[in-house]
Amino acid sequence: MHISAYALNIDLRKIGGKDCFVVSNIQAEYKLEKQNGFLKIQILNKKANTQFYKALNNKFFDFVSLFNAQNSVNIIFGAKKGYELLAKKETNALIIEPKEILQENKVEKKENYIDNSLFKKPEFKISLIQTKPTIQNVFFSGLDAYSRHDYKLSIVQFSKLTTDPNNPFFLNALYLLASSYEKMGDFEKAIKTYRDILNYSLELDAPGKILYQIAQIYKKQGDSRYIDTLKKIVEEFPYSNYADKAKFELGNIFYDAKKYNQAILYYTSITKESPLYEIGMLKAGYIFYLEQNYPQAAYLFYLIDLKNVDVKDNEKYIAKAAYVFCKMKDFKSAENFLSYIQTTQSPDFYISKSECLLLQNNPNLALNTISQAIKVFPLNKQIQEEKTKIDLLTQKLNEQQLENIIKQYKNNEKITPLAMWHLAKVYYNKKEYAKVLNLYAKTLSSANVMDEFQNLAQDSLNMFADQSAKNFDEKSMHEALRLSNKLKLKLNSCSLAKSFMFIGQYKLAFDSVDKNSSCYKFIKANYDIQKGDLKSALSDLNSLKDKDYLNIIYGKLSHANGELSKAKIFFEKCVNSKDELLKQYAKLKLSEINIEKNIQNKPIDNKEFKGPFLTESLFLNAMYYFNKKDYANAINYFEKVENYKKYNEQALFYETLCLINLGKKELALKKLAILEKNYPNSTLTKKLKILLQ
Repeated sequence: MHISAYALNIDLRKIGGKDCFVVSNIQAEYKLEKQNGFLKIQILNKKANTQFYKALNNKFFDFVSLFNAQNSVNIIFGAKKGYELLAKKETNALIIEPKEILQENKVEKKENYIDNSLFKKPEFKISLIQTKPTIQNVFFSGLDAYSRHDYKLSIVQFSKLTTDPNNPFFLNALYLLASSYEKMGDFEKAIKTYRDILNYSLELDAPGKILYQIAQIYKKQGDSRYIDTLKKIVEEFPYSNYADKAKFELGNIFYDAKKYNQAILYYTSITKESPLYEIGMLKAGYIFYLEQNYPQAAYLFYLIDLKNVDVKDNEKYIAKAAYVFCKMKDFKSAENFLSYIQTTQSPDFYISKSECLLLQNNPNLALNTISQAIKVFPLNKQIQEEKTKIDLLTQKLNEQQLENIIKQYKNNEKITPLAMWHLAKVYYNKKEYAKVLNLYAKTLSSANVMDEFQNLAQDSLNMFADQSAKNFDEKSMHEALRLSNKLKLKLNSCSLAKSFMFIGQYKLAFDSVDKNSSCYKFIKANYDIQKGDLKSALSDLNSLKDKDYLNIIYGKLSHANGELSKAKIFFEKCVNSKDELLKQYAKLKLSEINIEKNIQNKPIDNKEFKGPFLTESLFLNAMYYFNKKDYANAINYFEKVENYKKYNEQALFYETLCLINLGKKELALKKLAILEKNYPNSTLTKKLKILLQ
């Protein structure tokens, strides 16, 4: 037998003449837990690509099960009756070896040993002539008081019989004395007396029953020893009928504490002969349902014979079992389970039936079923929620209706994410991508986030990024990156990357696009040119095919080498590009070259540009007027950009020069003072000081 899950291997092999399981290639930290014929391996921070339960036709092993739990893979081996399992650590492997449990054939009898059961009524004879009370009379006097709930008298009578271990009523009297103390609420004496019984040799279920009674007292007291005592029954008296009761109670304890793995272990270890077997499997399957592990849940539900289950107290679990079968497309088994609770006409029945109808693509029947349920249970909250859920899935609700549902079911883990998903689709169709992402962010803490919602959010993020880049809105551009990190979505927007590149924010540009794309290589080439690494920039061009990208890069390379005429040729090829950002960038570079050569015949039309490109166009117009010696207009444009960090130093420098050329020395000195304050070590400041001297 060979099983494989991620890189993990599980093999059944002969080792030393015995069947053993070998678990190899674990590749992670793991924990071992051994209990009552079971051995559990919990492999941390791993997820298997398969889940299963396999019953084994093997002398030593009963079954092997593998399933995913929260942040771990669990492997459970079950031993056949009479065997325990040992784990032996080898290099890169664990060997699971069976070992026979040795049973003593003979039990050394202690004094007052009882042959069959602690509670077997002792033999007695009635004497017609009595001169004084016999131990028999005392016992039955105490028994009569006990049956009448006169525990004070029963304590008195039974106490008389607990001093001589040799009398035939000794252990029975001791047990009933402990029980009387318990009924009176004297728990300390009850526990002590029960424990006294355990000092004597007992057969069958007696030790398990005594410990179970002690456990129930601890339960009443809220004492943590309640759990320890139940575990002791399971570990020391595994074949007692009370071991199954203890397992069931331990399962309930861990279920209530939401320690589901431990709860499952106890529920599923209840023996088939126990009347608690079916309900144990039902509750274990319900836990797997809660964890959305439907294959494992279905397997456990298949083991159940509902004829042995009290339907009235377990409607919820049976209804969810039916839903699990529907999820697994086994509608026949689902119908069988629903038939058991159909006569109860409970809310759980209606909800599971409507869910199954939805899974069978019968939305109208589902709506009819839940509408019928509302008539029967008009005030039932769960029915109302199910009706809302079906409306969300079957009705075309408008934006206002969806917003009202979200408000009404604000903290509902099932309704709210579904309503937000439908509202997000409305926003997406209206191209309100920021609202889509805002809704998705609110659902991240929910366990019910749909894959479709994540895909919509992923697409909305890139659409929002493209939108921000198109508008050249720096605030929105940064918001796209923030949302990508916060929502753990992959950002891949060439438009956004280019926008960041055009304003010199290369790190953000690289974070905005897929590293294997041609867009990334285009950004990289521009970055290399900025660094002065022209060799690397030329190397980057080998993998670029887009003509506009190539022309921009060649233009920048030529510009960097001082070949202005050649640069103009490349930039002119991009002024008709379909890429609006490249077109605007090319126009600005052409104007920059013309202004440098002082051949620009008219100022730039600033209305053609937006965002950072608008600021760049304003600065270039300032330089255009400065070269034309129109200092008044130049000052006007320099003042428009002097508050931008990128242009502040140069704007102040040229404003001062303009004022000097206009003969306004006093104003020029004021501008110079601002420049000197902002840039005390600037060479531009030193040049102006020389001019003003």
